[in-house]
Amino acid sequence: MATLPLIKRAVATIPRPSCLLFSSHLSRLSHRGGLHASATYSTASKSGGSSERGKEGEGGGEREVKISTAGLETVSTSYFDSLPDEHKKEFETPTPLAEELLDRIKVDGPITVADYMRAALAHPRHGYYMKRDVFGKQGDFITSPEVSPMFGEMIGVWGVNAYKMSGSPSRMRVVEIGAGRGTLSEDILRTVGQFADTSTSISMHIVDISPALRSIQSKRLTGKEEVKIGEQTRTKSGVPITWHTDFSDVPDDGPIFVVCQELFDAMPIHQFEKVNGKWYERLVDDSVHAADQALIRGVQLDEDTAFPKGLDGKKTLFNFVRANTPFVNALLPRIRVRPEQTFVEVSPESWQLAGDIGKRIDKKGGAALFIDYGRDATPALTLRGIRSHKHVHPLEKPGETDVSAYVDFAALKSFANVGTAKAVGSVSQRDFLLELGMNFRLDALIAANPSMKEELQFGYDRLVGTDVADFGTTFRVLSVTPASWGTPPGFTAAVHGKAMEWGA
Repeated sequence: MATLPLIKRAVATIPRPSCLLFSSHLSRLSHRGGLHASATYSTASKSGGSSERGKEGEGGGEREVKISTAGLETVSTSYFDSLPDEHKKEFETPTPLAEELLDRIKVDGPITVADYMRAALAHPRHGYYMKRDVFGKQGDFITSPEVSPMFGEMIGVWGVNAYKMSGSPSRMRVVEIGAGRGTLSEDILRTVGQFADTSTSISMHIVDISPALRSIQSKRLTGKEEVKIGEQTRTKSGVPITWHTDFSDVPDDGPIFVVCQELFDAMPIHQFEKVNGKWYERLVDDSVHAADQALIRGVQLDEDTAFPKGLDGKKTLFNFVRANTPFVNALLPRIRVRPEQTFVEVSPESWQLAGDIGKRIDKKGGAALFIDYGRDATPALTLRGIRSHKHVHPLEKPGETDVSAYVDFAALKSFANVGTAKAVGSVSQRDFLLELGMNFRLDALIAANPSMKEELQFGYDRLVGTDVADFGTTFRVLSVTPASWGTPPGFTAAVHGKAMEWGA
């Protein structure tokens, strides 16, 4: 474990951000992990205080697995288009992506929840992350880096420690997978740039599949919107930076520092449901099709979530059904399922990415941080939709609704433990940030900016607060480092049950 004085010196030397973006007058914005989803997917609004600073698209490591469910149904008509006009009025207006999914279901039958999520978030033309800025006051939710620059500074301090623990190599690659607006990368680079050895040894790599978000990131970090995948350019401060669409494209010629901030919650999941002692996979079907049991063979309607309605009171075009698919036997044996559980969610693509990162650290050294909302257990029925800072049904308006689910940190930990790479955690974001000394950083910023005390305190409280609308206990942090490092800074609570407290 790194010495406490090293972390203290790092915190003390962070410069003041060029612009402290706080405003206590902004409307209270929501994060994505504030409420538990339910089988009925209530449209209750998520509230919570926030200052705007601006989410990640899915990053690398994607491994797509598909099955055909065509044998599960026999309907061949165009479900929505064939409805009488008066009947169509009962349903929401199809989005462009909904039209494509309806056509796909017409041909192939119901699709997995994972396939639905993948399309809803990452469809090349209509995916939620592919076409616009979805963060902050004008977007659908807010993330920790947008709340206060102190968050990114603490991640940067942790990265400096990782660099030192790696032996101060002549080259270290900082990698953010799914970088949103680029806010976190900017704060990390500003922080590590204050140390002479790290400022000349690091290069930045961003893995993001969204062209729209890559342009926003590049504008922030380099001053130019144009991004050429795989081509190195430089940030405004002269740091080499390269964009990629897959983690495997990041060169593996030395140690890395990987940050996944609110990435895994957007990775596709499979949902399974136990009925009368037997497990089935939940699938997504056309609502009109699902309504007519006489036309379905091998598929059961999920009565608990049948025919949901959107915020406008109209029926959604999609509905959950269940069937016995190959994934039931392929995935369920790989996880721990509690006897009382009747729903489980698994994300094999998350397992793959965590394993790829663990392999890289085992092979070349370095460290990683996974920061997200979730728990140290297999999630059950946490799939949710968010639009305009409100909970909506996850199948409502695909392409215009953010869809996410709780992260299974226990699974990530298991798959990231590769060779000499050891995952530690998870711990609450509150314990992690306080052990790194964010309270001392707050004091320093207030001393330098007394007129901004209220705004600074507001952002700090949101990051470490314990209310459901805050980030402090809802969000959790997992580290992956060489086992020889012992307990990394910020993770004492994972080993001793409580975080280490700093003295004055």
